[in-house]
Amino acid sequence: MNPGTSDFLSASRWIAALFVVIYHVYGISVSNPSPPGLVFHGIHFLCGFGHIAVIVFFVISGFLVGGGAILRRRDSGFNLTDYFVHRFSRIYTALVPALIAGFVLDRLGISFFDQSGIYQHPDFFYSNEFGNNLSKHLTLLTFIGNLLSLQTITVSTFGSNGPLWSLANE
Repeated sequence: MNPGTSDFLSASRWIAALFVVIYHVYGISVSNPSPPGLVFHGIHFLCGFGHIAVIVFFVISGFLVGGGAILRRRDSGFNLTDYFVHRFSRIYTALVPALIAGFVLDRLGISFFDQSGIYQHPDFFYSNEFGNNLSKHLTLLTFIGNLLSLQTITVSTFGSNGPLWSLANE
């Protein structure tokens, strides 16, 4: 891949990820869907791109991962071990720290902000199809299920990290 294409794809993924972050931060931090003011209307408008940004990010990631596998197959034949080493290192170098950081942050949040209701009645803050008591989603079984990409299939997403649903679809 030439440097221009690589730079374009990297920038596109970065921009897509930024829109996803804006969407999620706005969703959990703004209770009024349309607060007054031009700035909030602009941010609300940008949040409308959050869902499509997830799709763009997945398409580009799939192209990069799948394209790399196709190029390696073309150059030296397909090697299943090589494919899984690349896949494992790409996913787990980010997933394991994310799960650990999420656990620590959720435990701190429960310790300091439980009275706000965000951890016991999070309907207003996020949706979880496996129930509303967030502390029940911080178990070892849920952690292992998320490591195996079974979130939203047999276990819930780990803690408050709802975006982990995406790994079950990858």
